[in-house]
Amino acid sequence: MKFDGIMLEKVNRLTAWVSFIIVGVYIATGFGSVGMWGMRDLLGKARSDYWHNNHYLAYLLIIALAVHAAICLYRTLKKHRII
Repeated sequence: MKFDGIMLEKVNRLTAWVSFIIVGVYIATGFGSVGMWGMRDLLGKARSDYWHNNHYLAYLLIIALAVHAAICLYRTLKKHRII
């Protein structure tokens, strides 16, 4: 199976959405940890602290952003016929 074209675009979009959701979770749990905008009432301090300090979520974000950036770089270089 050739990993180019439509499949590459689907992986690119998936990694972009995963990154977007994880960043949103980090923002919401950060506000929950410090008690801003009513997030502490919505999420709770213990749950906010747990999710905000979860290293696996950070690793997933780093991997998703790296894959997304690599695909974008590859497609840009291919578009300009550098590779």
